[in-house]
Amino acid sequence: MAVGFSGTILTSSDGITWTSRNSGTSNDINNVTYKDAFVAVGDNGTLLVSTDGINWTHQTSGCGMTEDMWDVHLTGSIGVIIGDNGSIYSSTDKGSSCTKRTSGTTVEFNELLYGDSTFVAAGDNGTILTSSNGTSWTSRSSSTTNNLYGGVYTDSDTDGDKNFILVGASGKVLTSNSTYTSWTPIDLSSISTGNLFGIARGSTNWVIVGASGYISSIADSESDVTTRTSGTTQSLRRVFYNDE
Repeated sequence: MAVGFSGTILTSSDGITWTSRNSGTSNDINNVTYKDAFVAVGDNGTLLVSTDGINWTHQTSGCGMTEDMWDVHLTGSIGVIIGDNGSIYSSTDKGSSCTKRTSGTTVEFNELLYGDSTFVAAGDNGTILTSSNGTSWTSRSSSTTNNLYGGVYTDSDTDGDKNFILVGASGKVLTSNSTYTSWTPIDLSSISTGNLFGIARGSTNWVIVGASGYISSIADSESDVTTRTSGTTQSLRRVFYNDE
């Protein structure tokens, strides 16, 4: 599933041949996720649901969102959507109805993560909020005012720790403590000083991507940062790893 500008939705069964689907909107679609159904979110409160990825139903009126929405996550019986102006919405029925939650901020949220029964919403000005249920959110100290753009949850560090890692503007990389209540910078001396947008954990290395085609790999020692050749000067927004 690929989503993008001007209501674009494409599907593929093999990653090679892609078919355009009718989304019924000209709004930009910014993210999509899947759990029993596909849920896509986008500009101007766009919320789309599909059971097969082919036929899409607008749920925008059910949630009453008007903000540009940037990320969505479904887990268990609850879904969470984040976006502009500090907006956080939760739903138990994939958007047929939603409740706007109190975030205590008006910044733009850029990333929504889930792991170890914890939601993490990260955004501009170093904003980080956490929640155990998707409904009540607590602001956390990030030790930075840099915008935070991407992140990942991992329970596969060599020391067995579970934590969240966030990346952001001007080469900022943060790691959480074991209870996800505080965040500290990771000192990666040779990391790019440009904007970092995505991070993933592989079997032995981390990979970070960012502005101007930036890619680096990082060993578990955290001191071994190697810049890789991407072959592009376009910004890379996300990176993923699947060991299947």
